[in-house]
Amino acid sequence: MLLPQELLFIVFEPSNPWPHEKQVAKILALAEHYVEFIPETSIKTPDIYLERTIFEIKSPISDKIDAIERNITRALEKAQTLFSIVLA
Repeated sequence: MLLPQELLFIVFEPSNPWPHEKQVAKILALAEHYVEFIPETSIKTPDIYLERTIFEIKSPISDKIDAIERNITRALEKAQTLFSIVLA
């Protein structure tokens, strides 16, 4: 049996998470949350299941308000719940 610190997150094929998505998954898993990446399809899909709730992960790279609003709008088209992180 895997201990929580050994089971960080699950990535199913054909998922190919971005580095910032993996970092969010590791942080959540270390906080003892179950994180599962959703396999990619030809349609837009959210990024993860977190405790059976669908989430989209975004990390803004622009400081322009309109670009951030556009990313949030696109994210909410995929999932009603959103993680937005800023990585330094």
